[in-house]
Amino acid sequence: MKILLINAPWKPAFCRTQRWPVVNRTEALRYPDWLAYDTAVLEKKGYEVRFVDYIANKREFAGLYEDTQSYQPDLMVMELTTPSYYSDFDVARECKKLGAKKVVFVGPHCTVFPEQTLRDSKGSVDFVAIGEHDYTILDLVKVLEENQDLKNVAGIAFLENEQFIKTEPRPLIENLDDLPFMAWHHLDVYQYHNHTYAYPYIDMISGRGCPNKCTFCLWPQTMMGQRYRFRSAENVFAEMMYHAENLPIKEIFFEDDTLTANKTRLRELCELLIASPKKIAWSCNSRCDMNDSELLCLMKKAGCRMLLIGPESGNQEILNNVNKNLTIEQIEDFCKKAKKAGLLLHSCWVFGLPGETKETIQQTINFVMKLNTDTIQASSAMPQVGTVLYDWAVKNNYLAADSWEQYAADGEQIPVLKYPHLSQKDLNEAVNTLLRKFYYRPSKIWQLFVSALTDWSVLKSYIRGGIKFTTYLLIKRKKVNRQLTTD
Repeated sequence: MKILLINAPWKPAFCRTQRWPVVNRTEALRYPDWLAYDTAVLEKKGYEVRFVDYIANKREFAGLYEDTQSYQPDLMVMELTTPSYYSDFDVARECKKLGAKKVVFVGPHCTVFPEQTLRDSKGSVDFVAIGEHDYTILDLVKVLEENQDLKNVAGIAFLENEQFIKTEPRPLIENLDDLPFMAWHHLDVYQYHNHTYAYPYIDMISGRGCPNKCTFCLWPQTMMGQRYRFRSAENVFAEMMYHAENLPIKEIFFEDDTLTANKTRLRELCELLIASPKKIAWSCNSRCDMNDSELLCLMKKAGCRMLLIGPESGNQEILNNVNKNLTIEQIEDFCKKAKKAGLLLHSCWVFGLPGETKETIQQTINFVMKLNTDTIQASSAMPQVGTVLYDWAVKNNYLAADSWEQYAADGEQIPVLKYPHLSQKDLNEAVNTLLRKFYYRPSKIWQLFVSALTDWSVLKSYIRGGIKFTTYLLIKRKKVNRQLTTD
């Protein structure tokens, strides 16, 4: 049985796998993480698998259709996203015309709306996988190959004689060590960029789910659950060494929602890395309440280069409104301790969360400038389907999008919330103002240049990100704003 897993084309630089799938201002492009796990699981069982990222390789629609026609896959696996909703149906439909026998969609959107997805596809999609899908795809392949009853596959939905069928839920994977390493050997690491990581880099996931309850966060609420399931330190270390030896990478970034959630496991991993003769730089997500100076220093000694943190807002009331369970004082204290440990900090900020006003926007901008982390990213709040924030926006009539296509402006990142006192344009300009004010300072440009002199791969990432953002401001910004409502 031939299986083709694809990161389907849409807009150039469209990033499906970031928490808010859009073309962002620096055109950062992440790896298709979850499809890499599906691929690895299938390969481990001996199936013939192709795994292709048509956005990263820039072969786009023509390349996909050419490959589909020549390969004639028995099953095609695609990740559906909200902004690319209708385009993904068109892709599936055309691929079936060219020889793909069955198509299955995976991802948060079809997990939340499986029946709507199937009916809207008008026959172009045969199945959707609901939730965590590593073993769901494997079981689906087995059932299709042996012509068995589809109802035996846990975690899928399909239409049978126009009747919606949803099988029993698939339990979350408890022993993550059983999963094979992610199948990055199918992809070209030089095709992926992030302006704060050393280049080239790869993603790793050492644990799934998150114990925190932030109302806006996509993956825990839709796919991975709100408890942290994690791999053993030995298993994570083995994968790090495997990729470092087999791929020409400069850095590994851990995409776990919070790698630092389990301190005992993190210490074990750091000790393994310190003892290893093979050294590899790595970075990770961290919450700002992980104020353990000793552990931060141990992480630095073990090769940790940077922490990606999500303070989100400089206003305490907004943090409370989204269940961030974090205080302004904790954020400041953590940043001081992390810097003292020698770790770089990349902070993430969001405009438009519940309680936002023009005054709180300015408060956040002032707070960002005061913290002065090494790098930042900013965006407008994205009420993703399946989240508490989405339900709140719909209930209060704050959702600006009338269709899934309006979750992006021709793929570009835009605000999807609007308030009586804040328009979409107001929120979009808040993002631009912060990024411009933060990065277009001679002192910051000099700081980034000096800090990256010892690692030219980081300097190249900084330069690329700067060029992309400047291009956005000069060319794309006005076009995006014209598409936003101002009422």
